[in-house]
Amino acid sequence: EMNAPNYFQALRMFPKFYASLRANTSYVFDAKKDVNFVFDRFNSVYDDFKPFSVCFAIGVLSTGGTVTNDYVLIGAELTCSTASLDLSEFTRAPFNQLLPHLTYVGDISQKIRNIVAHECVHTQQPDELDDSEQTCSLLHACLSEGFCDFVGEYLVGDQINASLHAYGDANEEAIWKSFSSALCNGSQEDWLYNYGRFEDKPADLGYYIGYVVAKRFFELAEDKKEAIRMLIDF
Repeated sequence: EMNAPNYFQALRMFPKFYASLRANTSYVFDAKKDVNFVFDRFNSVYDDFKPFSVCFAIGVLSTGGTVTNDYVLIGAELTCSTASLDLSEFTRAPFNQLLPHLTYVGDISQKIRNIVAHECVHTQQPDELDDSEQTCSLLHACLSEGFCDFVGEYLVGDQINASLHAYGDANEEAIWKSFSSALCNGSQEDWLYNYGRFEDKPADLGYYIGYVVAKRFFELAEDKKEAIRMLIDF
């Protein structure tokens, strides 16, 4: 999605945001220390860790991070955004739902660690199952994402989707009831990658589902290091 038409559209829609973002993106030049911090933590808890390349790019508000076959791509415009920027242009759906990520109030270095840690787990996970190997694709996808949230938080002490938890914890019973009726549904649009779909609840509640499963599994496990390995190798 990082192509000329989309860059043109993003810059036309959010000129104040991108102008105010510029100073924060200087953190990327010092991000190697944060990437190495994540790698060192990963090595300490997961014996089979394989390092990878990390690429930072100022994008078009389409991804905070994603994994390719060659590297992890981090969207610097989302990762380096904080509440101090000019966010006055984010008033309409679906972009207003990015505000929990854009209004980060902590240290940008920690925010970089959060997203790199989450994507780092993805790089260590086994190859995706094909359709013949899984019967509940939505459940599998939510666990995969939520496990990355939990393990990433375990590694660096914070995570990229913390804003989901206030809503999730307050509405957990209703969320589980709704999810249990859809977990073997082939469609993911109600639970994952769905910014702008709902106005009355956060996007990506499937991440919360997977996180809660991982957290409870970890709490019950006697061997914590083995539990982390099992969550990564899921």
